[in-house]
Amino acid sequence: MNHKKINGKIIFITGGVLSSLGKGIFSASIASIFKERGLKINMMKFDPYLNVDPGTISPIEHGEVFVTKDGGETDLDIGHYERFINQNFTKNSSISSGKIYSNLIEDERKGKYLGKTVQIIPNVIDKIIEIILKNLQGYDLLIVEIGGTVGDIESIPYFETIRQLQFQRENVINIHIGFIPYLSVNKEYKSKPFQHSIKQLHSLGVFPNFLVTRSEEKIPTIIIDKISANCSVHRDYIFELENVDNVYQIPQKLVDEKIDQKIAQILNLNLKYDQIKNYQLINKLILSKKIGKIKIAIIGKYHNLKDSYLSIIETLKIITLYKKLDLDLLILDSKDINLNELKDLDGIIISGGFGIDGTEGKLKVIKYARENNIPFLGICYGMQLAILEFARNVLKLDLYHQEINSEKEGKFIIHLLENQNLNNLGGTMRLGEYNCKIFDNTLAKKIYKKELIKQRHRHRYEFNNFYKEKLEKEGLIFSGINPENNLFEIIEYPKNDFFLAVQFHPEFNTTLYKLDNLFSSFIDASYKHEEKEELIKKDKNWIKDKIGLSNNVYYKDDIICKFFKNNDFTKVYGNQEIDLLKELNLFKDLETGKNYFCVERINHKIFNTEKVSEKIIINCAIEINRLHNIKINKNTNLKTPNFYDTWNFLNKQNKVFKYPNEESILREALNILNQDLVYANNDIVDGNILILKNNKIKIIDYEYGGINSKYFDLASFVVKRKLTKEQEEIFLNTYINLSKNFDYQKFVILRIFTAYFWAKWARYKYQESNQKIYSEIADWLVLRGK
Repeated sequence: MNHKKINGKIIFITGGVLSSLGKGIFSASIASIFKERGLKINMMKFDPYLNVDPGTISPIEHGEVFVTKDGGETDLDIGHYERFINQNFTKNSSISSGKIYSNLIEDERKGKYLGKTVQIIPNVIDKIIEIILKNLQGYDLLIVEIGGTVGDIESIPYFETIRQLQFQRENVINIHIGFIPYLSVNKEYKSKPFQHSIKQLHSLGVFPNFLVTRSEEKIPTIIIDKISANCSVHRDYIFELENVDNVYQIPQKLVDEKIDQKIAQILNLNLKYDQIKNYQLINKLILSKKIGKIKIAIIGKYHNLKDSYLSIIETLKIITLYKKLDLDLLILDSKDINLNELKDLDGIIISGGFGIDGTEGKLKVIKYARENNIPFLGICYGMQLAILEFARNVLKLDLYHQEINSEKEGKFIIHLLENQNLNNLGGTMRLGEYNCKIFDNTLAKKIYKKELIKQRHRHRYEFNNFYKEKLEKEGLIFSGINPENNLFEIIEYPKNDFFLAVQFHPEFNTTLYKLDNLFSSFIDASYKHEEKEELIKKDKNWIKDKIGLSNNVYYKDDIICKFFKNNDFTKVYGNQEIDLLKELNLFKDLETGKNYFCVERINHKIFNTEKVSEKIIINCAIEINRLHNIKINKNTNLKTPNFYDTWNFLNKQNKVFKYPNEESILREALNILNQDLVYANNDIVDGNILILKNNKIKIIDYEYGGINSKYFDLASFVVKRKLTKEQEEIFLNTYINLSKNFDYQKFVILRIFTAYFWAKWARYKYQESNQKIYSEIADWLVLRGK
């Protein structure tokens, strides 16, 4: 029995039935309550595994590694502790059995036990108690979480520690948390597993003072009474903790059940304050009406376990809570990324990771974010890959990351830090808090508003400064540096609204009462990205153009902006306009977002069939031929329109007619539409043909554009305007003379098909707007197809 006097109070938190019950969140909630009631609090966790620390454990097995200011690679629950009680902890707050045994064996090898036999009892237990009492020094209350569940063989020394210390009943208590399963077949809760976990505690000599039941929903009173009767714990000392919408509601819920008063009574705690005002504020924020919504994606290879990105997730949740935004958060697998999944995003985050898996997917995402002006935040490995992507795709340099391509000696733009020993991976990285000096006139300076910041690190590789000037010449800015080691810490790309990456881990800084500047700015940029059209609407200098079924168009001075609406027709047909404009390089200074683009407004006249000259008809054929002759990018993401589904969609509308022989025409057309593929506008109406100086032609509005048969554009041009027979011949002959091959029979079939197709579209527009003009257009189009 250990007789060391305890100067302070200790609460041991244990768990039963199964793991992942939320012991860490419960421990942090208890700590936050007593801190607000005026006590000086410390916290720690024991993990039973034999790894010295979690630094070498895969995130998929154990969740993220939380890095403390002093460089400790600790359990993710330490992150919960810091976020809940707004207090920094040290590497001594996260202790594993592996660390205890390692230190014990090291002492034995040095002869510190003077020839005595080294055993679990007393030596291991004494070492655990020594660590506990050291963490208690200078504090009123120490909360100790025991990882795993009662009954695990590796946890037994910790329960023996509780048994020995619990004899000082005025200073030590145990709160035991267990799961109450619900059997849907019987529609009843079962308390036996929890009772058996308490029986195991009793068999180890530990008698809990309080019990906490975890469940999906509120448990019937009769179940709680049964647990009380069978486990020798008074009913008033059993607390229910069913799932809540937001974990930051838990402290207030526990206070409502007076857990703080009951613990204080047993431990004779002197509580200075009556209320937990901070959590009352948090509860109000949680329940407050939201002003908007943002959709953010974390791209990584550890997508199977969201705890792998826990601090990033919680940081986003906390900051959007304060900004009164609903957060739609996705975690996408970088090993199997589909770029179409990124089109509706307001922001993209690429965080840390080790090894080659998923790297190519991350590089594709970074390129997509950079080229589409989607707010981007790269963290640690995310910064390294952002540099690599820029070097490869903008500078066209054949460079590599040393971890990924170690055989490419002499071509590393990301290389190993000096003094790194790869024979010993545990605890050998650049860990903990380091200085970062921020340069003036940068986005980083605007965000942090100071010259020197301190940030936590966990990495082994670093940017190779040799390539800095080459990258800067192409527009990449290095805006932060570690002055002691001359290591660059921040990059940004000012051509985008928000494209910034850092070598450190800002997600470890946010608490419930201290928001990280960088994440806060990233969320502001993401929300602004979502709300661009709303900002334009509020600016009286912008004029809305009254055109388009599936878009909103605004113009001001020399700029025109187009926003896409999500109606049923465009969902079926698809919208690839932004991707197509980039591949065709039709406009200078193209600004793009997830649902809009802005370009320079061109002085022009609108094409009018009844007033155009022969020269303009010829120039139309020349411009369409020029478009069709642009070589299709072999890496294009553009697709051919799904005419079959679109046709069926249109046929289901109330006011859409069926036309003679349309099924056979559709079959023939679908076969032709897979041939002679080109970049196509797919909607060459009068309003999309601009007449510039010297009667030159520019075709705009690629909303329905993509890869398609050239005959679709040609047929559309002919049937969608009132050309005379002579004008039609001039147009076709001009195109045929410029074309390498032309099949007139294909053109005839698609002429009928496009007439029917656009007639159905006009009938659909009639259904949507109830304007009779569209019904008349539909009838006219059918005649043009004959």
